[in-house]
Amino acid sequence: MLESSPLLPTLAEFAAVDRALQDAGRHIVDMWASLGVTARLTDDEQLYVSVA
Repeated sequence: MLESSPLLPTLAEFAAVDRALQDAGRHIVDMWASLGVTARLTDDEQLYVSVA
């Protein structure tokens, strides 16, 4: 018989995955920056990309 209750991660498991995703995002930003590509949000929430 299949279990019908949903499988929810613990807060610690959720936090660990969240940290891993944030770390991966930082590495991606660093990689693009090393290629001379940077980006930022403008005051009106538009993405401004600069290539050096």
